[in-house]
Amino acid sequence: VLGDRMFLFGGSGDGGFSLMRSMPVLDLRTRVWSRPAVFGKLPPAVSGHTLTALGSTLVLLGGRIGQMNCQPDVFQLDTITMSWTHHRMVADAPTESGAEGGTEGGSEESSALRRIAMAALAPSPSERMHHVAVSAGGGVLMFGGAVLGGAGAEPTDELWLLHAVRRDRPEIGPRSARDRPEISAPRAAQSGSHPLH
Repeated sequence: VLGDRMFLFGGSGDGGFSLMRSMPVLDLRTRVWSRPAVFGKLPPAVSGHTLTALGSTLVLLGGRIGQMNCQPDVFQLDTITMSWTHHRMVADAPTESGAEGGTEGGSEESSALRRIAMAALAPSPSERMHHVAVSAGGGVLMFGGAVLGGAGAEPTDELWLLHAVRRDRPEIGPRSARDRPEISAPRAAQSGSHPLH
């Protein structure tokens, strides 16, 4: 929920066999549903994911995209411009792909998140579904869920923080990252290996 609008994305039907890619929006004042035009690279049809509000941006994490596959990347929707941006989650360095996204205008939060790539501090989170996520500490805190492996879906108790780093603001994150060069990007940090504060 952002202001007086409630956003939904994806989900499943037909007993979980049919995945969806639509994004209905409910106006909480008028109680009327709509399907606004959206731009950019949309997430795949997905279920079991999270869609978390971070300022005026919605952050989509995880979810099932096939019988034995979860989507590993991060998608952000700027709710001012209604533009999706796709960020690949990589283990070593930011990628150029998807570094430029959105359009001119929009809120301060969406502007700060517009030109970003993905980078990881410690290993990236495992691809997962049915986790929970909340906005916290200027980023998105993600906990638990099920990780798909050779034996099927296995529950996990991992806690990760994905946070946006602004060039004009001190980094919020694990102490081990303090001496790294600042990258204008969301970063992932795991509670098991890096203290969060």
